[in-house]
Amino acid sequence: MKRVLLPVILMLLALTFSGCIDIDYTGRKFTAQDHVQYTESAADVDLDNYTLIGRFSVTSRMSIHPYDVEEAVLERAGEYGGDILLLTGVETIRTGVYTPDEHEFGAPTAADRQRHPAEEARFGRQQPLTSNPATGKRRSFEYLLYKRTSEVNRQLGY
Repeated sequence: MKRVLLPVILMLLALTFSGCIDIDYTGRKFTAQDHVQYTESAADVDLDNYTLIGRFSVTSRMSIHPYDVEEAVLERAGEYGGDILLLTGVETIRTGVYTPDEHEFGAPTAADRQRHPAEEARFGRQQPLTSNPATGKRRSFEYLLYKRTSEVNRQLGY
């Protein structure tokens, strides 16, 4: 029973979190690593002996905890063969926000927003297009991936 239940639970978790975290990697791929050191400050590690091999750009929903994002990126960094993963920035991005400013490109003019009193009596008052300013937000994370310079040179044949 446990042999059947565990894969089903893992598959449901994967389906639950798919699409929640978007990870884009730009860089080189080396031999996979089991352990990647994570740091949030370049002052914590001596980067003189390391070479930058790639960059991660990650976006996630606000409901995803940053530790879950960190765990997903660390796993991916290990697949690309990195030794050190450095967090360089976190930002909150607004998505899908509508501004009713008539000077904004594509926004309706003031005349277009006016309604006839008979129309308002029949259909009711106008409602705002966005209900909560907290909706339509995502988090953006930026990471740099480093690998020991001697190992990079060895794998590239220098």
